[in-house]
Amino acid sequence: SFQYLVELIKTYIDSDKNILLHLSEQYILSLLDACQKICSFETSLEILNIIRSSNVWNEKFRIYYVKVMTQLYHFDIALKEVEYIRAHRERSGNI
Repeated sequence: SFQYLVELIKTYIDSDKNILLHLSEQYILSLLDACQKICSFETSLEILNIIRSSNVWNEKFRIYYVKVMTQLYHFDIALKEVEYIRAHRERSGNI
């Protein structure tokens, strides 16, 4: 269940945040999906903040970051991230 996954990740975040850095991208995205489904936006943000400081961080996580910032009513931060994504896509020719 989604609730179980979110509670499990909260336990790991409280005890050893670095455990997330050993999970695959797909599993982390599944955890973020579970957080979305039960409206656990603060947990999503914690996950993203841990991932953000690693070499795992990529555009998929940036898009989740925009979602979470919007859901937490941090529209200015979400807009800056959208602008960064757009500029990065323009530079790389992935529009």
